[in-house]
Amino acid sequence: MRTKQLDRTCAACDSTTTKMEKGKWPHWYNWDGVFLCHKCYDKYVYSPVVSPTKNKKWNPIHNPVYQPRRICFKDKRIMLKENPRKGVCQWCGKQGPTDMHHIEYHEDDPLKDAVELCDSCHRRETTRREQLIKTELNICQEF
Repeated sequence: MRTKQLDRTCAACDSTTTKMEKGKWPHWYNWDGVFLCHKCYDKYVYSPVVSPTKNKKWNPIHNPVYQPRRICFKDKRIMLKENPRKGVCQWCGKQGPTDMHHIEYHEDDPLKDAVELCDSCHRRETTRREQLIKTELNICQEF
């Protein structure tokens, strides 16, 4: 018969408490022969920033360090060798987070005809382009 109290100590923080599994049993993680509490397991093993080699599916696409190198190209996310962003909108000059807007897509070079825009300019340009396409479709349907 199991008891609620287990004499275990976290190897990382020396804590004797951990998350209670479904409110009944303490949940300890056995990692390389040592026990870790839930908090330390998340911090040192599960976290993709601290331990990217253990979580290859999160590395590097979802890692915030590599985020600026990722661009969306033809509805696919691709990683670049270097960060193409400078953090300044090329239209209004606003500094901060930016998006890469493709004026025209080129299969051989994803950065060709791409401009760096802030969120508001990118939204404005996308809306303008969608309205232009709708207008062209309406004109074509009239003939």
